[in-house]
Amino acid sequence: MPITVTEEGIASLKNLRNNLESTIINIVKNRNSLKATFDANKLGLGAHTASIQSLLDAVADYEEDGNKPVKKLVLKINRSVSARRQHIDEDRLKKRR
Repeated sequence: MPITVTEEGIASLKNLRNNLESTIINIVKNRNSLKATFDANKLGLGAHTASIQSLLDAVADYEEDGNKPVKKLVLKINRSVSARRQHIDEDRLKKRR
């Protein structure tokens, strides 16, 4: 679905950007919560400690790898919002003349 150059289109792009940023923040918070829980309980995990630590490290790597393209997409959305905003503002100026 193409986003038209309207205030609603800009609002849709901003909403998409905000949702992406929110998702990244939630993923980081949840991973940090898992890590904190692990750290608090690792003495009682015995033989499973190393494998759980390995999984947490893998999750952190996947998170980092996944966040990079999302952050690039957020930057592209910001540029798109700016371009559309400029287009709308220029149209308003042309209509006033």
